[in-house]
Amino acid sequence: MRAFPRTYGIVAVLGLLSATGCLRKDVTHTLYVSPTGVTWSAIEKDVRSDETDPGNRLLEEQDYILGARAGQHGAARALRLLGGDVKTTILRSDRPFTIVTEARFRDLADLANAMMKAVRVRGEASIDRDGCEKTLRVRLDTDHPEEEDASALVDLIGEASAYTLVLTEGRFVRAEGFTIGEEGDVAVLGTPATSEDGVARVSITWREGWCAPAPAGR
Repeated sequence: MRAFPRTYGIVAVLGLLSATGCLRKDVTHTLYVSPTGVTWSAIEKDVRSDETDPGNRLLEEQDYILGARAGQHGAARALRLLGGDVKTTILRSDRPFTIVTEARFRDLADLANAMMKAVRVRGEASIDRDGCEKTLRVRLDTDHPEEEDASALVDLIGEASAYTLVLTEGRFVRAEGFTIGEEGDVAVLGTPATSEDGVARVSITWREGWCAPAPAGR
């Protein structure tokens, strides 16, 4: 299954997989970046089946909510596959359902590397420190993809703009392939820079909360 453009940044890799099935839902993904780790929060809102047959609709919706109650719905399985410590909260148990699925990861680089491994994209991610600044750098080889089997991740669905990075402390200061919000604590995935050799790159730098404010003009 080859269902996403490889010129997108790593945070979009899972979000651009093709959806299957008849469940309709509004999905947002927020990655909360703290000094001690990353929490991925996936909100599936107003989940309902668009099956016209009442019996089939009931079966599909019951499969979904029973899976969510057991922590075995698609988003939970996908985040667990990435190595996250997963917790599921049911906010609305009646149709249409609303489910929050959260997973904890060590840092953004570990998460990005796990994502590339899961969908078999060649590349690497790292976090570098310079004083009180940290920079995430991700490189994707778009010219030499491996065959991927991403069916297990199909429930991490959304457009690229549905993925948001939020700092719990500090401010984003520079980015390539992300758009930083006015307040500096939120960033949304944009278009990565792709070189002639087919390597796509994204990066984002943030100053940690304990740092003094950056000098003017930096």
